[in-house]
Amino acid sequence: MLLTWGNADKALVVLNRQQRLCDVGSYGKDCTQSCSVYCAGTNSTCSPFDGSCNQGCEVGYQPPLCDQECYHGTYGPGCTQPCSGQCAGQNNTCSPFDGTCYHGCDVGFQTPLCDKVCDIGIYGLNCSQKCSVHCAGPNNTCSPINGSCDQGCEVGYQPPLCNQECASGTYGMNCTQECSVHCAGSNNTCSPIDGSCDQSCEVGYQPPICDKVCDISSYGLHCANYCSVHCDGLNKTCDPFDGTCDQGCKVGYQPPLCDQECFNGTFGSDCRQTCSAHCAGPDDSCSPFSGSCDLGCEVGFHPPLCDEACPSGTYGLGCTEACSVHCAGLNNTCSAFNGSCGEGCEVGYQPPLCDQVCINGTYGSDCTHSCSVHCAGLNNSCNSFDGSCEKGCNVGYQPPLCDKVCSVGKYGLACAQNCSSHCAGPNNTCDPFDGSCDQGCETGYQPPLCDQECLGAKYGLDCATDCSIHCAGPSNTCDSFDGSCYGGCEVGFYPPLCDQVCVNGTYGKDCAETCSDHCAGPNNTCDPFDGSCKRFCESGYQPPLCDQVCLPKTYGRGCSQNCSAHCAGPNSTCSPFDGTCDQGCEMGYQPPLCVKKSNEKIQKVMNRTDSNESRNFVWICVVLVIAALVVIAVITMVVIKRRLRRSSLLIQGDSSLNGTDALMMHDK
Repeated sequence: MLLTWGNADKALVVLNRQQRLCDVGSYGKDCTQSCSVYCAGTNSTCSPFDGSCNQGCEVGYQPPLCDQECYHGTYGPGCTQPCSGQCAGQNNTCSPFDGTCYHGCDVGFQTPLCDKVCDIGIYGLNCSQKCSVHCAGPNNTCSPINGSCDQGCEVGYQPPLCNQECASGTYGMNCTQECSVHCAGSNNTCSPIDGSCDQSCEVGYQPPICDKVCDISSYGLHCANYCSVHCDGLNKTCDPFDGTCDQGCKVGYQPPLCDQECFNGTFGSDCRQTCSAHCAGPDDSCSPFSGSCDLGCEVGFHPPLCDEACPSGTYGLGCTEACSVHCAGLNNTCSAFNGSCGEGCEVGYQPPLCDQVCINGTYGSDCTHSCSVHCAGLNNSCNSFDGSCEKGCNVGYQPPLCDKVCSVGKYGLACAQNCSSHCAGPNNTCDPFDGSCDQGCETGYQPPLCDQECLGAKYGLDCATDCSIHCAGPSNTCDSFDGSCYGGCEVGFYPPLCDQVCVNGTYGKDCAETCSDHCAGPNNTCDPFDGSCKRFCESGYQPPLCDQVCLPKTYGRGCSQNCSAHCAGPNSTCSPFDGTCDQGCEMGYQPPLCVKKSNEKIQKVMNRTDSNESRNFVWICVVLVIAALVVIAVITMVVIKRRLRRSSLLIQGDSSLNGTDALMMHDK
């Protein structure tokens, strides 16, 4: 039967049920083995099955059987504690019972267990040695292993044990400092405590340690000497060995110690500079400090050192004179000795000093130019700088210099006026003095200036032609360019110039009227002024114009004849052309003029024919009315034709007139 191990009581119960257990103190098959005598407890009981001690092992024995001592390196109850790692020997072995190291402890650890370092103040094997009393720190602690002082040594003692003074040539904390090489003596020895040199310092070093040169203001043995107060520099430092000033001497003192002023003829820093040869006086003496010449400078040299010529812009004794601001050049430089401007004068000033403007009549660079003789004014004066005439130019010359006549197209005072654009010629040139046009005027403009149209009753080139005296209007004015009369022509003259009477066949205002076709003669000529026919009228037309038939009851040339009082009809009318009575003659008068009486035979014949005539009278009247209508139509057509012709002539003749005049003439 398989046993289940839970705890001892349960096992015993199971075993008791099946078989009898081993007796106390034995175990194993057939209970032939004895429990270890090192089992803990009163009876040293163990498991009847495997012999493991029921209450563990006694100290120093190995569970579970407790029949062997603890393995090497362990000890105590259950062998659960390790031997100290500081047990001496190869395997750090110790007693399995109390852990005491068999071979003692490593250096620095306390017996017997070797698990603690030596107490404070002791060290070494078995903690048998004391730390040095010269270990630094309040407790003079040291390493428990080798006795080296934890906080180093007191000053003057050698580490690590601090039980000896510093070796010769060293000193200080842990003897880490060396005695100064500047300690006097062959071995440079010093105190191991504070490093003070046993035989004092070499020259230039500060006691007691002699590791520093003399401070900045001292030098020599024991730094007992002081640097000169005339050493240059902020701190007046000098060489700590021989006292030579580090930065040289203050100005005016003689190196190397700087305790004496410069000798005659020298000055400045370390007396390296020589007084100027241009110092006034026989010895060229100067201040040892500044070098300023004792008696001032020679002329042309700049005080106080007198070693340079006067600075740019000055000259003379002590350079007290200023060069003229009108010297030419960027810096207005002049001779340092006499002030003459090296590059001449600015424009408008007189050499050599350039401190005065040019005298009257001159100008420009070094006053070498003369003012123009055409400058206005009594003295022809001009600006001394640019030569511009102060009072302007004489008429006809160009400002500002007035040395040239006006340019083309200009004239007059200051050439301020323009030649007329109506001057003849390609460039409209004119006289530069009075503006008169060189080539005369364009047509229609008045000489000499050609700046106005022709005045009065003039026109044409240079206004040399008179307007026609037959121009209409009070002043006989006409167009200044072509002479066409502004108000048209007087009656009887032909436009536009009105200088010719109307041509044959026309008359009246602007020759706008046509002579009557009934004027006698080959050309129907008439008077150009009133239109009266020059010869006479054709028969039947009234003088003087001959444009109307004779008045009723008149006929013939000039309508000078009267119709016969014996013309039949209420008005006794007759033909205006030949006097033929319109309605025949009264009884007893001979046609056609009805001015003569008929004879008896003719009367009888007429009486016989009265009856026939009475019958035909009506037809005659009709024919006459028709004829009259035809004549009226013809006359009307003639009148219309004449008026159309007159209008055509007016339009052609008045092309030069203005619109208003043309309209007025048309209305008339």
